[in-house]
Amino acid sequence: MPMVECEGFREDIDAWALGALEADEASQLERHLAACDECSRLAEGAREAAGSLALAVPLQAASSSLKAKVMAGAAVLAEERPQRRRGWRYWPAAAAAGIALGAGLVAWGAYMQTEVNDLRDENARIEAGATEQSERLATASSRIVQMTAARREDLLAADAVTEIVTQDDVARLAMSGTSAAPEATGRYVWSRTAEMGALVVRGLPPLTEGTRYCLWLVYEHDWVLGGQFDVDADGDGRLIVTDLEIDADETGRLEGFAVSVEPAGEVTKHTGETVLRATLD
Repeated sequence: MPMVECEGFREDIDAWALGALEADEASQLERHLAACDECSRLAEGAREAAGSLALAVPLQAASSSLKAKVMAGAAVLAEERPQRRRGWRYWPAAAAAGIALGAGLVAWGAYMQTEVNDLRDENARIEAGATEQSERLATASSRIVQMTAARREDLLAADAVTEIVTQDDVARLAMSGTSAAPEATGRYVWSRTAEMGALVVRGLPPLTEGTRYCLWLVYEHDWVLGGQFDVDADGDGRLIVTDLEIDADETGRLEGFAVSVEPAGEVTKHTGETVLRATLD
């Protein structure tokens, strides 16, 4: 194919790729492309470049002043219609195609921006839902752990009480509230053979911060700490006493039991107010 003829057609390839050639010129160019491999490759590249224009610009809307300038420029070109170069004949159509392309890009940008915003909102909703679900699972897990611990404590207490009450030397003693807790009651069950005791209390006043209830075994010469415990919102509590090492020569005989309010932490001496007490006959 003569180079001179190819050069004439190649001036129209970019306009053809944009769809800006007149019908007869486009038909002539396409017949040439069918017969010329080199020009056909150039045309394919021009089509790919034109197709990528929509993705090569930022997602921004054109201003009204810019649109007015483009339209005015297109009108001037349409009036002048220079004839010195064959390729200039398609500039009015190319300008119109550019305006259409710009409008299309604006619409595409607005659509894509809406899609991005929707995706961000959806991600935010998913993240919030996942956080809420995670918090619910953590709360449920914590409750299960607490319930399991409480259940295990119940079973141990039940086993201890069973061990105590099945002994031949089991003893039971009712405890009465003092003037500091007149509505409180309690019961202490123990066995010397099993070396265990179980305390159950009802109606004790709520503890203040930094304090705990303490059970004391009251001997002739000393008060021996049996253990510490808390109470629930109704003032109910319990305590299992095990493995007490008592030197009878130092303490003397057992005279009774008492519950007092002591500072939280390690307690070695009875210093707080007594709220429950029972005396052996």
